Amino acid sequence: LKNEKFVKYLNDLRRPAQNTPIQKAFKEYEKFYAGMVSPTIGYSYGTDPKRGNYSNSYNVIKPIVETKATIALDAQISISVEPSSLSHANWEYINQINSVSEILNDVWDSVKTQNDLGTISQQVVRDGLIYGIGVGKVSWDASADDGLGNVSITRINPTDFFPEPQATSIKNANYVFVRRR
Repeated sequence: LKNEKFVKYLNDLRRPAQNTPIQKAFKEYEKFYAGMVSPTIGYSYGTDPKRGNYSNSYNVIKPIVETKATIALDAQISISVEPSSLSHANWEYINQINSVSEILNDVWDSVKTQNDLGTISQQVVRDGLIYGIGVGKVSWDASADDGLGNVSITRINPTDFFPEPQATSIKNANYVFVRRR
């Protein structure tokens, strides 16, 4: 009974979140990127029977987004753990800090490889350019890998991302819903 009330409460919060102006804007932006409503450059041959009656058009939004995404991803921003020590630290302490930073960098490299972070980064950056927001989810599964745990990094499609209805932007949302497919 207690779970049913909680689920009903969450559903009452979710329903209005699915129809927010922010969510409607996401759907509109997607139409522009896909070329359904984007400005097009084209020409028509008219009704000349020798040339046919057709027109060519070109989606001008998609190549701009792809170019900006490529430029952003080519920046090669890297994340690593850099050791920092106190000026009065002894040699043994400095070596320990260096060892810990090397281990953490190895773990981070493993997480990036296991999750194909390059592909996820491309998707999130592209989403940011299309929708105005790119959403990534980082989760921890403590039961995976014989109890050692596993970090999972995934992309959340902005059309499956619903901020609270009262939020005027993503930054001031107190909660969000993510649709599972």
